Amino acid sequence: MTGKKGCGKTTLIESLTGLGQLPGVRSAVERGPDGLPALVALEERTGPGRCVIGRRIGGEMVAQVSALNAAGVQLLHRTLVAPGEWVCVDEIGFLEESSPLYQQALWQLFEHKRVLAALRKEELPFLCRLRDRTDCFLLDLDETEGWR
Repeated sequence: MTGKKGCGKTTLIESLTGLGQLPGVRSAVERGPDGLPALVALEERTGPGRCVIGRRIGGEMVAQVSALNAAGVQLLHRTLVAPGEWVCVDEIGFLEESSPLYQQALWQLFEHKRVLAALRKEELPFLCRLRDRTDCFLLDLDETEGWR
């Protein structure tokens, strides 16, 4: 599913799956004292795995490529080998564009599992490739009035 920031992608995923009930990963934003996002962490939905994939530097969020390449890929691999047909990825956004290794691991996940995913609504190459997959059903929450 896709939609603008704040449209309810995560709320819908959690209402469908329950937090911690479906294997996968989720992004968690931690805010600084000024209320702005200070970092983005990638967390396992059903385990303790966690790594910081983005840090605010000089007013902008900067991808932590080494974390995506190492710990991020490892978290996706654990999701891939988790039992069951379905997994969840909440959310895929602009940080992932900086890591071809992470993109490859995500693509492999889509090839081998049924993936319930939230994609940021941006025109970025990897996000466009995922949205253009012919084996995916794309739900745009911006075009679905009053789903809540």
